[in-house]
Amino acid sequence: KGKTWHSVEPRVALSFRISPMVALKTSYTEMSQFAHCIASTYIDLPFNMWMPSTAGIKPSRARQAAAGVYLNLPHGMNVNVEGWYKTMDNLYEYGGTGTSIFPSITTWETSFREGKGKSWGASAEFGYRTEKTDVTASYTLSWNFRRFDAFWHDWYPDRNDNRHKLTLMANYRFSGRFDVYAGWNWHSGNRTTVEGYQSHQFGRPNNLSLPDYHRLDLGMNFRKTTRKGNESIWNVSVYNAYCRMNTIFANVQYNDFETTKGITYGIVPIIPSFSYTLKF
Repeated sequence: KGKTWHSVEPRVALSFRISPMVALKTSYTEMSQFAHCIASTYIDLPFNMWMPSTAGIKPSRARQAAAGVYLNLPHGMNVNVEGWYKTMDNLYEYGGTGTSIFPSITTWETSFREGKGKSWGASAEFGYRTEKTDVTASYTLSWNFRRFDAFWHDWYPDRNDNRHKLTLMANYRFSGRFDVYAGWNWHSGNRTTVEGYQSHQFGRPNNLSLPDYHRLDLGMNFRKTTRKGNESIWNVSVYNAYCRMNTIFANVQYNDFETTKGITYGIVPIIPSFSYTLKF
């Protein structure tokens, strides 16, 4: 109301092919986002709140530079290595009031604090493809930081500052009608904020790393062509196949200011599912 936000988003990309098998690529991108995904600063729960830009809430802004080497190898293999550096402005987080996880609907627009962020890192991916098999392995090493002067006077790790990430994916097609797939995901634990056991005051935000996250997903697809020539797909899948109770939030107990005990809580077990898709 009474405010218009303008956004110019320049993007440039350069690719240089050294040989039929090797290419170098670099890019620079500026982006804006007019809806903000808000999470509480001092608690790690899977509840998010989407907040629109308003006259008092600016759209977020990101600038990213990236460069990489891309290799196409014999026998259906490829290797990609890429690095990036990214800055973010006009980020928002809920400051927290008393025991409220989110603000009252009548005060939400004035209950958030503005800050900025930066992230950098590198990722490597290996792929192998044949007529029936697809295998992909990717690893990412990254750093993700925020600065909100209302919370802390310096840069601090973001709640999703996962230092290491590893993903393994495999798909096998028995025929044009039946295929199976598996995916394993692992990353360093998210971060949360706990008070210091001596002062019982909150220090640097996100000062504790939670346990590592990992899970295995399995699935199969049954494909068929209908009488009208459309493709139908039945899917049966299992999320978190070995029922890893990954941490959602944690509680730290202090005993006589000398020893500490951390307790983590997970609520998402193994989840089987099925779906039907009709393409037309």
